[in-house]
Amino acid sequence: MEFKPIKTLDVNETLKILSDYKGPDFIKSEVEKEEKFLSGRNCVKCGSKSLLKTPQMGWKEDDGIMFKEPIFGDVLPKNYLKCKVCNCEFDPYLGIIVGMS
Repeated sequence: MEFKPIKTLDVNETLKILSDYKGPDFIKSEVEKEEKFLSGRNCVKCGSKSLLKTPQMGWKEDDGIMFKEPIFGDVLPKNYLKCKVCNCEFDPYLGIIVGMS
């Protein structure tokens, strides 16, 4: 099945619509909450605060083809944290190690 949009917006039209939007900025508030939470995390293995966010990826099937896509929480994609010191990758919400490299 092929999706055919009724109207295609160019970049300038899209930016105009977005700049005119005056409603609540729920994404910004969610990003701020997540950044505050993640900034207080330390590596669960070595205790370092030098961490990188990496997206949690899951598998999805579409017409028999498997592909990876980000796993979403309520609004934002979920992230793991990866330590720059010991390369430990962990779930910051559960505190469990999900990988080492």
